Amino acid sequence: MSKNEKRADLYRPGDEFEPLEYRVTTEWNEQFREALEAYYPRYEEEAALGPPIVVPGLFIGNSNITRSPGFRLEPGMACVHTKEEVQYINPGKVGKQFRVTWKVVDYYEKRGRPYQVKEVTIVDNDGEQILRRMITDTYMGGPYEGGKEGESTEKHPENPSNKFTNDQRRKNKISTASPVRKAEPEGSMFAGQIRTVSLERINLFSGGFPKGPNWPAKNIHTDLEIAKSCGLTTRAASGAMFEGYLTDLMIDLFGLEWLHYGKMKLAFINIVDKDDTLIPTGIFKSKQIVDSSVEFTLDVYCENQYGEKVIVGNSIGKVV
Repeated sequence: MSKNEKRADLYRPGDEFEPLEYRVTTEWNEQFREALEAYYPRYEEEAALGPPIVVPGLFIGNSNITRSPGFRLEPGMACVHTKEEVQYINPGKVGKQFRVTWKVVDYYEKRGRPYQVKEVTIVDNDGEQILRRMITDTYMGGPYEGGKEGESTEKHPENPSNKFTNDQRRKNKISTASPVRKAEPEGSMFAGQIRTVSLERINLFSGGFPKGPNWPAKNIHTDLEIAKSCGLTTRAASGAMFEGYLTDLMIDLFGLEWLHYGKMKLAFINIVDKDDTLIPTGIFKSKQIVDSSVEFTLDVYCENQYGEKVIVGNSIGKVV
């Protein structure tokens, strides 16, 4: 990294961060399958159309601005992802080379802290677009000592219990994720599998690849002392993990075609620490006929074992 590279929070509209290029190997894809408990054949088995699909969470995690080779902050500072819009265009394939670019398109200040909006694109070595993101980040620590947006200040219940047990699924008529029918009524609720955000999985997601003598990389996700030095009270698992859970839920509901058109608009509203359990959930809010398809609009979120939402937003899906 160049010593002349300016600090990330000082970038302004029109500035571009240094691009990132990488090749997704089978081993790297496997690391993200384990990190996200994404045990789907599509991520490990070759299909008629070629190699396995890259776990979408790998693309999300490795297109956050902290992955730019030119990203720089002072010790005791952290970049915090607050919200985003993502559009999937094509699934990526294992073995291909990918290029990530970042451009700052907006900047504003709120409660004494800077907010950057960045346009992110991922393209493979054949020039095929994989996805586009519009991400909003803020900065904390260093000159920005304000409280972290999204950090819950409420006291947790003494006896947490995830409300999405099998018995409660039946009682509340919550369906496990399965392909959606055109006749699905508004108000239907679908939930994916419960995920346990263990420290091992946090490290697999945010600790870097490949593993080496200094693995996992130390950051606010993997290291308690670094998190505290930046003003956090605990580690903060990457919000990209929960976004990955929701992406897999959408694929469960609408099939692999969702990776050709899927959109989500998300806000990250609470911290997730190690050993928290999350359930990705979607609720059908409305539907309409679009050409020969039924297009569903969903509220989506992940909720922890205390009944607190940690990521919220909306998405669309289509049934032909």
